[in-house]
Amino acid sequence: RCAFGAETNEAELVEAVTRGADDGRGLVAFEGEALVGWMKLTWRRALPKLVARVPYRDLDLDGSRVLSIGCLLVDPSMRRRGVARALVAGGLEWAKRWGATHVEAYPRRAEQPLHDGEAWLGPERVFAELGFVVARDAPQYPVLRRATST
Repeated sequence: RCAFGAETNEAELVEAVTRGADDGRGLVAFEGEALVGWMKLTWRRALPKLVARVPYRDLDLDGSRVLSIGCLLVDPSMRRRGVARALVAGGLEWAKRWGATHVEAYPRRAEQPLHDGEAWLGPERVFAELGFVVARDAPQYPVLRRATST
């Protein structure tokens, strides 16, 4: 959520996971015993801060059966090794099991390559390669979507 409040972010996530809240839902990736990635995958309705932002207001699909990829983090030592792709692919499988009709992603676009710390919503190319299509083509904040039946 923000680079300058890691302790707060962690505490909020631990609290959400502990109480089994939708906003704590997600997937983790391991390399052996080491945790190397995490992806928030939850119902769009569980992310009020996301849908309050201008680029994501009034999306055309009812969010009750739409899962959102709200964050995608990969350990710096494991970047560019397929961890993000594995998390997104796994998320598509879980989305079917959870009864979602669609999965949405909200990668950031920029004219210059993004620094790793700016790409915390996931790399747009990974979503495109896994069949996500542009549902809203905002210049910096597109909405990418994939039906779970695909």
